[in-house]
Amino acid sequence: MLPWCFELIVTDTNAAFSGADKINIVLDPGHGGSNIGCSANGIGEKEYTLRLANLIRNELLANGSFNVYLTRSSDTYLEHYQRAEIANNCNADILVSLHFDGSENTSLSGVTVYNSVFDRYAMMTLSNSICQNISSAVGISSNGVKRKHDTEGYYWNFEKQWDCQDPSLGTLSDYYGIPTWGAKFGFPAIIVEHGFFSNASDRAKLLADGAMEAMARAEAQAIIDYYTNHTHVYGSSQLDYPSNCVYQGKYSQHCSYCGHRTNVVPADPAPDNHYWIEMESIEASCGVDGKIGQTCRITQTLKKKGWPGEEHENVIIIPAPTQHSYQMINRVEPTHTVDGFEEWKCSTCSSSFKDILKAEGHSYEYAGYKEPNCTESGGHSYQCTKCASSYTETESALGHSYELISSLDPTCTEEGNTVEKCTVCSFENTTVIPPLGHDLPEGSVLEASCIEKGYVKGTCKRCNAVLDEETPALGHDLETVSESPATCSLEGSRVSVCTVCSTEVAETLPLLEHVYEESENVPPTCEKEGYVTYTCSLCAHTYSDKKEALGHKKGTEKAVDKEAGFFKAGSAHFSCLNGCGRKYTVKLPSFIEEHRLELIIASLALILLAAAALLFIFFMKRKKSKAEINEAPLGDDNEEKQDEASEEDTAEESSGNEDTKAVSEEQPEAESEDSTSKEDKEATATV
Repeated sequence: MLPWCFELIVTDTNAAFSGADKINIVLDPGHGGSNIGCSANGIGEKEYTLRLANLIRNELLANGSFNVYLTRSSDTYLEHYQRAEIANNCNADILVSLHFDGSENTSLSGVTVYNSVFDRYAMMTLSNSICQNISSAVGISSNGVKRKHDTEGYYWNFEKQWDCQDPSLGTLSDYYGIPTWGAKFGFPAIIVEHGFFSNASDRAKLLADGAMEAMARAEAQAIIDYYTNHTHVYGSSQLDYPSNCVYQGKYSQHCSYCGHRTNVVPADPAPDNHYWIEMESIEASCGVDGKIGQTCRITQTLKKKGWPGEEHENVIIIPAPTQHSYQMINRVEPTHTVDGFEEWKCSTCSSSFKDILKAEGHSYEYAGYKEPNCTESGGHSYQCTKCASSYTETESALGHSYELISSLDPTCTEEGNTVEKCTVCSFENTTVIPPLGHDLPEGSVLEASCIEKGYVKGTCKRCNAVLDEETPALGHDLETVSESPATCSLEGSRVSVCTVCSTEVAETLPLLEHVYEESENVPPTCEKEGYVTYTCSLCAHTYSDKKEALGHKKGTEKAVDKEAGFFKAGSAHFSCLNGCGRKYTVKLPSFIEEHRLELIIASLALILLAAAALLFIFFMKRKKSKAEINEAPLGDDNEEKQDEASEEDTAEESSGNEDTKAVSEEQPEAESEDSTSKEDKEATATV
């Protein structure tokens, strides 16, 4: 019988506990109920794990060597201890918890199997086979088998087969829940993560047609091969886990190859076998008992996981060793208004207390009497003879004594009043009388309902006023009796009932808006587009915003790769400012290429200077030749040259004469000079 009323889900009703040689496999579809786990294509992990569990179960049952049980067959959530209890009541050889991974780091991928850190409960060979079989079946990488110690400082006590925050126990416990709970009940429990829904590549392979069936066959085959490829050899009976204050322990024989259990029998109950841990401690002192408060670690752990039982507690009383020996250390005398006190402290311990010395109190004497009147109270007064304190024995005010002095009767629509006057203090009091309202015949008034108007029609019996008025419908006073909230993808509904007329009103609740949160961000590069994926936190719907490629951005600062020479060109490059590594190579001109124009101009200048120098030399040589001719001695050889020179001089003189004639007649001195010059030239020619 299962403890705490948890129902065992037996999926092979004909095989349950039938045949000692059958292997008992308990499959645990992860999550369930409000705990959906991670999701893919808008479907929670909890649905995929249940589907996969049923497929594996069918494969194992078809083999005929297994009893197969599921921890859940519907969309319900179980705590870890509940899943372990179900496996324990099935005499499980192994508990396999089925999951799919998810991470904010979308690059993580692969199949992972988690095992207990304790060798006694580790299934390394089987776990490796499961990992490799699944990886091969759907083409997902394998992360292998992992074992992880607890990170919060829980240590394993092999004697109690339970964990506790006590480093003296020596061995850190398991980090993951299922392996730890399996160890508590003496059987191995593993977690199989069948790839990452958060990784696009894994997700596509896991959700491909036939992928779930392929994984189920691969995982089932690993289990079949592990438990059926040998002849079972059983050792002597051993204690799987000890009885404690909550659970009854078990003995069984184990196969030395695969660990399969047979001849499972209960251990003797041990309701007093608690695992006490100290929660509080009060030292005993003089006259006061000390105590140690204890809590059972077993029930404490279960309560944290939702266990419905009572947590076991224990108190150890430490008797007080001696009585106190008090001495007064301080005294404050009381006054007639302020209490005093005495402080006492034990001479052997830190215990102390304070005695209050009551004040002596006031000393009152009679101080007089005040008559009460219509509105003010009076009474006898008393005054303290030692201070300003006083008090009065109060007599209530007498109140007014009225007599009627006038009245006005009310009508159907107007107020009336009465005026009274106090006979003692002459205070006047006016009382307003509200209108009487119309006195209408029966049937003249119809009260408005939730949906229909009312009216007032008729003649007042008192004032003969004729009334013809309508009153609006009141409207329903609705009270919600059932409601189905709207989601992002489904409209909701609400059914309400009017508290006045009991009319039922049905409403359709509009769709909720998606609440999107950024789930993936791939920045754009120079050449590739980026995108940001947003996922609705309510329904897992996703959409993506594309970001255009940045395009290369050429920098302005160049890096010289090869310096340019006088004749040879160099090279340099510009880098992309976006940091993508793209380089733009440019040529660095040689000195001649860079200063071509200046060199051409300089060359032309040199040529011009050279030409000018040559012309200067030419004319100088010619002038020298003429001088040499003029200075040469007369002779036959020189006569012809002399004649030619004379002819040239004559031509020049003729040209000069023509120029002279063009000058104004107002320049006689110039003409005279020209004439003289001509004569000189002629004389020279004659000579």
